[in-house]
Amino acid sequence: MSCSCVADSGKVKSDTMSTSFVFLEGDNTVFTELTYLGSAAVDAPRSEMEITRNMKVLNTQSQMAIPVTLSVPAHSEGIVRLVAFGLF
Repeated sequence: MSCSCVADSGKVKSDTMSTSFVFLEGDNTVFTELTYLGSAAVDAPRSEMEITRNMKVLNTQSQMAIPVTLSVPAHSEGIVRLVAFGLF
């Protein structure tokens, strides 16, 4: 399984809450002001320790900060959208 990882403000924060803005848009929860870090293989998707470790590795290897907005549906049949801004 692979996972795309994002972090708020471009840095992994283990001791503070996210500074991104969250709001509802229709049936979706939208997270703004996130930074795309890349993707990584995930063996235990429910392990916060593994996700945090992957985010730290991706954060140190990241060559370019890509601002994104993440839209997550309220139901399993919906589509997760990751929208990048300013790339083109």
